[in-house]
Amino acid sequence: SPTFRAALTRGEVDLVIADYSLPRFDGVAVLELVRELRPDIPVVLISGVIGEDLAIETLKLGATDYVLKQRFDRLVPVVLRALRESQARRCTLVEVREAIREVRDCATALETDSGEPRGGVSLPALATLHGAIQQLDVLLARALGESPT
Repeated sequence: SPTFRAALTRGEVDLVIADYSLPRFDGVAVLELVRELRPDIPVVLISGVIGEDLAIETLKLGATDYVLKQRFDRLVPVVLRALRESQARRCTLVEVREAIREVRDCATALETDSGEPRGGVSLPALATLHGAIQQLDVLLARALGESPT
């Protein structure tokens, strides 16, 4: 749905609850779209007839949890847990990003204006470090549902 896609893109969604077996936009399609656009958003699938094999498969695809319609009393606890875990994961990733910035600053400080390394660190080692930092930045951006810097 274009409206759903736009809401995900604008960051207006904190959690997605989707019916597993809707005819035109089922839970798997919702899950795939969320994982593509905002992988940090938890997705809870609801189903009346999901079997154990399908439930496990949806979890492997990235669903946070699932709730059977017969056990709707589980929905609120599942949603609260998913939101708590999402917030904790996001905070951890932000802390990791800050640590990466500190490492980048240290690596940059090892270089002099003339491009000669300080402290016996070789230029190839610094280049490797900078490349690793860049890769981590990209992975973190993807995990946080952001565009890489």
